[in-house]
Amino acid sequence: MANSSKKTTGEGCISLFGIPFFQNCLKGSTDNNDKRNLVIHLSTEEDYSSDSDDPSIEISGDPSSGSNLVSHLVAHLLSSNGDETGDVCKMHFEGALDGSDVLAKVVQVIEKRGFTPENTRYAQSVCPDEINQEEGDITDIFTKYMGEVFNMGGLAGLPFIGRTGFAAFTHHVADEGHCFVLMAPRIGISATHKLGKYTRDGQHGQQVSACGAAVGALEHCECGKKPPSAKYDFLDSQMNFIIRQVNANKKAILKNAKTEDEKMKALVHQIWKIGKYMMLDDIVHANFGGKNSKLLVLTGIQINMPRPYQDMFQPLTFTMLSKDKSSSTSQKSSKNSGESAPNKVEDLFQETFGHKAPNIFV
Repeated sequence: MANSSKKTTGEGCISLFGIPFFQNCLKGSTDNNDKRNLVIHLSTEEDYSSDSDDPSIEISGDPSSGSNLVSHLVAHLLSSNGDETGDVCKMHFEGALDGSDVLAKVVQVIEKRGFTPENTRYAQSVCPDEINQEEGDITDIFTKYMGEVFNMGGLAGLPFIGRTGFAAFTHHVADEGHCFVLMAPRIGISATHKLGKYTRDGQHGQQVSACGAAVGALEHCECGKKPPSAKYDFLDSQMNFIIRQVNANKKAILKNAKTEDEKMKALVHQIWKIGKYMMLDDIVHANFGGKNSKLLVLTGIQINMPRPYQDMFQPLTFTMLSKDKSSSTSQKSSKNSGESAPNKVEDLFQETFGHKAPNIFV
């Protein structure tokens, strides 16, 4: 164990679980090599000092022991100083944010457009793996903010519920209510900074694939195996679909991938492309509820970070769909036939995140 210790004091304001904390009040110390010995003094008062009477919280413990609050605080402490794991995430996934930061930016934009947890139904298409549902993940934070969630996703986070599933979801909307959909395939970053890998609790020294379905599909195709026949899809329909799509896009995935990390990054972005352009865009629409009902669609990459880091999210698109009021005849006929009427689309990405969406297919 190293003798040196790194003390950290941040600046500005952060938000954890919807509570604003001032980083100049967030003080902690960790051993450089062994972060199990951690003490954090936390206050919601901006003028907190060590000898003030202001209420504060002292948290101590092992961030790998399952204490999510400690894990989140450790992540903020580490990220404020710069660290190799955080740098790996930023290098490969431009504009990645933690879930609380994403929610704060999104809420600023959607509240002024009339979206509230009371009038908005929330759905998400993410991989069902339990590590995507941990406290502090974007999935957890958005669900808590919205109050409930309708699950759209299957393997690799793809929206396998299809048009029928989306129709069922929108039937739950109030007469003049709205909908919000999040779609996010995932990728892991291991404790040794390998993309497409993840170290699970209790599996010491083992690094498993993340996302296992996407990586498994690519391995199947790289071995030269034929894609599975659609004849037996009812036994493993989702995985068979993923293998066929990865095989169809194998050249694009491998084209510029000179390293294993680059290959894993290209793979998850290709899975996102399949989910967004081949599936989601043909599933979702704003033809539900009342004449002013709207749909928000946020998509990106969910990044499973090694402990004690908080998972991250790379936003890639954020749009709002509303009824095209100039096409009322088309809307009526399309609704009767079960097809989606034309919708007006507003791009909210730059307003929300302060920069243009990253071009992931350069």
